This record gives sequence, C-alpha cells and structure tokens, in this order.
Amino acid sequence: MKVAGGGWRVAGALLLFVACRSTSTNETPLTPEQSIDSIRTIRALMRVQATNGEQTQSFRAQMLVETATQRVELTAYTPVGTTAMTLFADGDRVTFLDHIHRTAWEGSAASLDFFAGRTPASWALEILGQRPHATISRNAGTVDVNVLEAYSSDASPRAPSIPRDYQCCVAPKL
Repeated sequence: MKVAGGGWRVAGALLLFVACRSTSTNETPLTPEQSIDSIRTIRALMRVQATNGEQTQSFRAQMLVETATQRVELTAYTPVGTTAMTLFADGDRVTFLDHIHRTAWEGSAASLDFFAGRTPASWALEILGQRPHATISRNAGTVDVNVLEAYSSDASPRAPSIPRDYQCCVAPKL
C-alpha cells in the first residue's frame, strides 16, 4: 500500500501544532535572585504525579501566575498534548473544566480542599517557590509537582469559556 503525500501532511500539521503552542514571545528564564515583585507573570512547565489510594496518574502541566492581579491558569495535558483540564482563578473565584469528562465547576477556592485555605495565587507561588519539587498531601491523595522550567513572561492568565455541552457543577478533586 502506498500513501502519497500523507506523511508530509501529518508532519506539517505537527509542526503547526508545536509552533502555535507558545503563549508568549517575551520570556526569560527565572533566576534565583529575581524578586517576585519584578515579575509580571510566571510561566512554569511541570511534570505532575497524582496518587489517590491505589490510583496514580502522571501528566505534563503548565501554570501561569500573574502576581499583581492574583490570577492563575493551570492546564494539564494528555499524553498526546491535548488539554485534559483547565483551572482558572481570579482571586478566590475558580473556574474548573474537566475536558475529558466534559464537566465544569465555578465557585470559591475556599470550598476546595487542595488549596488548604490559601488563595490559588499564594498556593501556586508556594509550589513554584519550592522548585524544582513540591508535594501536596490531602486526605488519601498526594500530588508531586516537578517544575521543569520557569520563566518571567508577558503572558496573562485567561478565563476559559465553559462549553454549552459540559455538565455543570462537578467539583474537582485532588
């Protein structure tokens, strides 16, 4: 069986996909001596391993933290690079989208146990401050976060729109 030109179309689509994934054109690697006050937004690429009882999931993630506005955008990716989950926080208000199960939740960060009573921005900055590794433990669950890269960025966290076909009011769990 001969496939004419099919490989080139796939390669071109993959190159376009990779090229479009950048969130900003103005980024510099963070240095340990940088003051948090001098950074508009921190963009971090992470490897996350979540364990709940006998079940373990490992995935790549990206987090944007805009320190002045207290906005956070956390995106978890599937093994093939599509978006599995999006969490957006503006102060204490959180929007959570589970793209795999097509569910959505909006509410106060205080009602989610994995922030442990902190605002999402302070929670995110604490994780980033423990570079390269942080562990979050709640009840029977543990989340290990390895920060692979962190940048000072001009990107801004963006509130996601909730697709109409998503089931409402399913709160995220650790």
